[in-house]
Amino acid sequence: MSNYKIVASDLDGTLLNSNFKISDENLLAIEEISKKGVQFVPSTGRTYSEIYDEIKNNSNVRYIICSNGTVVFDKLTKNKILMCMSKPVAKKIFDILYSYETHITYRYDGNSYVDADYQDEKSYKYYKVWENHISVIKNFSIPISDFKETSYSIDNIETIAAFFHNDDDLEKAKEEILKIGGLIVTAACDHSLEIFSDKAGKGNALYKLCDMLNVDYKDTISVGDSDNDASITKAAGLGLATKNACDSLKEIADNVICSNDEHIVKYVLENYIEE
Repeated sequence: MSNYKIVASDLDGTLLNSNFKISDENLLAIEEISKKGVQFVPSTGRTYSEIYDEIKNNSNVRYIICSNGTVVFDKLTKNKILMCMSKPVAKKIFDILYSYETHITYRYDGNSYVDADYQDEKSYKYYKVWENHISVIKNFSIPISDFKETSYSIDNIETIAAFFHNDDDLEKAKEEILKIGGLIVTAACDHSLEIFSDKAGKGNALYKLCDMLNVDYKDTISVGDSDNDASITKAAGLGLATKNACDSLKEIADNVICSNDEHIVKYVLENYIEE
């Protein structure tokens, strides 16, 4: 039996299969991991409201890392560790993003918000919005008619995500945003940026959770598939990348395992927890 105490898993492209579903095999594996005294911790770029009920309401899941590590949530006590952006910093980011052709989502207080004027198939295609992000928007996001004005009024934004019509604009915007300082700029898919405080990130969130639970960092496993999983892959005692992961994550992972269509949690249980 291993000494691992935490298994932190990304959702999209990792725990969720290519149809954006969680398999029965994974649900059973989460239950088995819990029985062995190991915390299964979803670790996602999604905010809390965007997480499927069968995950966030799962009795075998107590802690959730969401919004790219800007929030660590204890479902039992309702306590949150927050590492959000201040209003002045968010304003600078929005100033830059609004100077380009972008499709923006911001996450705040557990919810996600989008511009009501750009939620149609033509807009999604023009801004190259990822299919999975479209699904999340349609199922979970709150459309706002005065989106730009409202975005400037919010303090403690968790994350800002933007899809770009032009990839050259994306690179220019990324460079400008990084000059603000105190930020992490990454991506979960092509043609997009995800922006959040450098005090956050999934890796820092895992450290916070370990400290809270008095768990040694080396007794943790992370599993992910994209660039926004890089920090937690480096932070975990064992950082795993899925077979379908981007090359940059595979390069820093300790091991590359099965794909998200081959029951990730079941694989981790059988190969690392029950070893």
